[in-house]
Amino acid sequence: MRSAAPRRIGVIGALALVAIVVMLAAPEAAAQGCAMCGTAISSPRDPLAKGMFVSILLMLAVPNLLIASIGGWLYYTYRRAALTGDRT
Repeated sequence: MRSAAPRRIGVIGALALVAIVVMLAAPEAAAQGCAMCGTAISSPRDPLAKGMFVSILLMLAVPNLLIASIGGWLYYTYRRAALTGDRT
């Protein structure tokens, strides 16, 4: 029976290539959003600036908490399996 690993690697490689092409195709559009945010803020004491700062922190916190939660769950599961001797 043949392994599915080479096919999986091919699919992942193709998806990575598509992602790189999409990122290289429109760098101006990605940079334009950041420039617009910068021109909307006149001073650091502006309430809009404070609101944007807090929203950026929240947007950064969610993916980091998600990754940390998955990593903590994997670590807990691995440690529990190691202690009980139930490795598969």
